Amino acid sequence: MSLESTIATLQAKCVAESEENTKSGKGYGHDPLVCDPTKLSSYSYAGSTLVGIQKDLAEKQNEIAAEQKYYPMEMLYVIALGIVVIAGLPWSWYFCCGGFVS
Repeated sequence: MSLESTIATLQAKCVAESEENTKSGKGYGHDPLVCDPTKLSSYSYAGSTLVGIQKDLAEKQNEIAAEQKYYPMEMLYVIALGIVVIAGLPWSWYFCCGGFVS
C-alpha cells in the first residue's frame, strides 16, 4: 500500500471521526478535527503534540516529504547518465575501433 493511499484512508477516517465527535458533542464540542496532512505536518514540526489519527496523518505526510526530497533527483541523474552513455556508445565505438578497420 502506497503512502498516498494510506494518507487518503487516514484522512477519510479522520473526517468520519470528526463528524461523529461533532454530532455527539465529544472531544472539543462543535470544533472539527484538522484532517489536512500538510497542516498537521507543520504542526508536528512546530513542537505541537499530536495524538491519535492526527499524529498518524502527520507522520505519513512527513514520510512522503522525505521521500520526495531525495528520490526524484536521484532518478533524474540516473536517467541523464543513461542518455549520455547511450548517446556516447556510437562515438566511442567509432574512435576506439576505427583503427582496427583501416
